[in-house]
Amino acid sequence: MSTNSTNTGQPSLTERNVRVGFYIATFVVGLIGNLLVLIVIAAKRAKKTVNDLFIMNLAVSDLTLIFFLPIHIYGMFHTIPVNPFLCHFIFPLMTVSLFVSVYTLTSMAIHRCHVILNPFKQEIRQRSAIMWITFLWLLSFTNVLPLMIVTRPVRSSECIENWPSLNHRRAYTAALFVLQYILPLAIIAIAYIRIGLDLNCSFQGLCKCQLTDKRIQNQARRRENLKVTKTLAIIVGIFAVCMLPSQVGWMLLDFGNERQQKIAANIVFKFSIVLTVFHSCLNPLAYGSITKQFRRGYVKYLSYLCFCCRHSILQKFKMMRSVESPSQHSKRKMNGLKEQEKQGRVAISQHITSPDWRLTNKQIVDSTTTF
Repeated sequence: MSTNSTNTGQPSLTERNVRVGFYIATFVVGLIGNLLVLIVIAAKRAKKTVNDLFIMNLAVSDLTLIFFLPIHIYGMFHTIPVNPFLCHFIFPLMTVSLFVSVYTLTSMAIHRCHVILNPFKQEIRQRSAIMWITFLWLLSFTNVLPLMIVTRPVRSSECIENWPSLNHRRAYTAALFVLQYILPLAIIAIAYIRIGLDLNCSFQGLCKCQLTDKRIQNQARRRENLKVTKTLAIIVGIFAVCMLPSQVGWMLLDFGNERQQKIAANIVFKFSIVLTVFHSCLNPLAYGSITKQFRRGYVKYLSYLCFCCRHSILQKFKMMRSVESPSQHSKRKMNGLKEQEKQGRVAISQHITSPDWRLTNKQIVDSTTTF
């Protein structure tokens, strides 16, 4: 029987504070960014394309990963009490979300390649795209099912992988490396190479043609394809860079010698966790920096959010003013009455001491009441 767990040692106070600050910033940016992606696509008046559905699915998988950040931050300060449900289902969801992300990126590359290489064929329907996305989630759960089965709680404080033997653990790690990294990136690379060759051939063909309406339409289609392909290529590049340390770390941990295992546990995994978390907030930034549609949507809804926050703050300020104003008004009124009463008494005393005026007691009382 073998167990699989990592012990990276206790980080220093400064390192822990820096990581917590980074995780909090990533959580805020990733949460707001991916929610904005969902809102921008959901608010589209035009019919949603297959690419829009894939981007929404990618945002949902990133949000699933982001929701683990509060648990991770809490675990840096306190011991998380674990149980079979957490070990078998909740914690493996992080691996499921990573599978969904890479499978979605692969699907987007395959779909874009199909659209560009076959411009006159009918595009995939929304229903077929939804079934495709559902299949991706089922496939991801199937890939993580062995991990869900072998994970066990130990001492109610951690979850470990309890494999029948070391060879079983190594086989599963190698399978994850191939299915989660090598094979998808190979498919994506082939798809983008074919897209690049086709766009280059179409550009040469356009240069030889005369300026006609058909040529103008083809140029517009080519610009759109280039923009989408550029966006997807950057997203895939970000995924490849951010996921590489994690994959290398697990391969060193399961296939390396004792020295390589220490390097993986004490160095590689510290950076891999940070990069994996950071990747969840980079996709919305990539959309906004490249695609005009998302950039305008971000500005629109962030402006609306800032306006709502400002309006709420002003309302609270007015309510505070309204609560304080009666007491201040009553104080001013009391001060005015006291001042009037003081002036009345001074006037009465002057009238009484004046030789030209003789007032009765009743007139003095009436005068004080008037004032």
